[in-house]
Amino acid sequence: MNILECTIKFQEMEMSHGLFELKTFDGIYFWDIVRYDVFYFIFRDNLNDKPKPNKVIPNKSNRSKITEGLKNLVGDFKYLHKNTGKKYLFLKCSRNLINDKETDIISADYLKIIGEDCFVIEIYGNSTGKNSFLNSVLRYKKKINILFKKKAENYDIDKVINNTFKLDLHLDDFIASRVENFRIERSYYRKLLKKLKPKAAFFVQDSSQKALVYCCRELGKPSIELQHGIINNCHQGYSYPKAIEKYNENEVVVPEVLFAFSDYWINNVNYPVTEAIAMGNTYYSIPNCATLKNDKEITFISADIYEAKIEVYLDYLLEKEADFKINLKLHPNQKGQIDEIAKKYSKYKNVKVYYNEINLHELFKTSKVVVLVTSTAAYEAIQFGCCVGIIRDDASFDIEDLFHHENVIVLDNPKDLFNKDKKEIINTVFFNEFSQENMKSFIKSIQG
Repeated sequence: MNILECTIKFQEMEMSHGLFELKTFDGIYFWDIVRYDVFYFIFRDNLNDKPKPNKVIPNKSNRSKITEGLKNLVGDFKYLHKNTGKKYLFLKCSRNLINDKETDIISADYLKIIGEDCFVIEIYGNSTGKNSFLNSVLRYKKKINILFKKKAENYDIDKVINNTFKLDLHLDDFIASRVENFRIERSYYRKLLKKLKPKAAFFVQDSSQKALVYCCRELGKPSIELQHGIINNCHQGYSYPKAIEKYNENEVVVPEVLFAFSDYWINNVNYPVTEAIAMGNTYYSIPNCATLKNDKEITFISADIYEAKIEVYLDYLLEKEADFKINLKLHPNQKGQIDEIAKKYSKYKNVKVYYNEINLHELFKTSKVVVLVTSTAAYEAIQFGCCVGIIRDDASFDIEDLFHHENVIVLDNPKDLFNKDKKEIINTVFFNEFSQENMKSFIKSIQG
């Protein structure tokens, strides 16, 4: 079952069984909080290719953890003291390494305009607390909560999944843990919003800030999500059944506004926000670079769950074409696999394995072909003027909208890498330039 087929079946299941209407013992509509993760439990159970286990990276010593934790707490209290009274709350996610610096390529445009008026929370890693708040208290509350036994509750989800997909997943403990985290976050953000009194809250990352959105709605504050990557019918963080509009309480917790890269993404999904605005993004809106291409350079885009399949195609190319320059770009979730993969290809002078050492766009500028299973990188590569090879896989149907694009070849086996029936590269824009005018107009509208 590919991811598109799984999505259709999943959304039929959640509507026909009224899953959005299910409540916990204390009245929380919990399905929208857990559905993204439950979907991937179901889908990945059907995948033939399982991810290779990541090598365990040694943790810091307990002493180092305590020292760092105390430092972050002190930093948070100082930041809170200096920045209470800012107009906006802004959650950024600095998960991109650019020029050896952790960077949020999504928030950068917005913070240039309203940064001075923002109380900034960093939700990724432990970036310095001098310029942002690290939510240290919330992190510790979640860690402490793990030590306590949760109230046992039967959510009846396992039976529904078994009847629909014939899978036996036993998800009650996972759901209980996820819902308990929601309770902790909801309590935390209620207090923080009441103290800060922002006019609005902006956030990045996977539609995962359900508790923040809930509290903003509760307190009458606009919540605005910034698109961070692919949003389409197969991404359950954003994709909802067509009849979802019938729910108007807290069964569905989505932000009031979505800032998207372009109208393409807004039209590509049923995300029941009140308003969606094509704001664009400076990092992604790079002009076509087809004239710079090296016909003998190819970049493979990996991820832990697809690494084995990517290597089949890469190894075949090595066997057949020794003069190709080959780049293998690893995903951030492959940190534990870097040494193993780099060692495998170390004997090949024409293969370079990258983790975070290089900006992906630098590879796209010179690569004639980019090969992947599924990724936002497919859209970026097309906008860069690359030919994109999409390896047909259950997961690749996530970007099925590209299967018939002029710049795309769907690969059913490694031999297809040498498909001579390539169409002329055309310029397609998926990412608009960032519109300062639209942003300033929006800010003016919420200032009252």
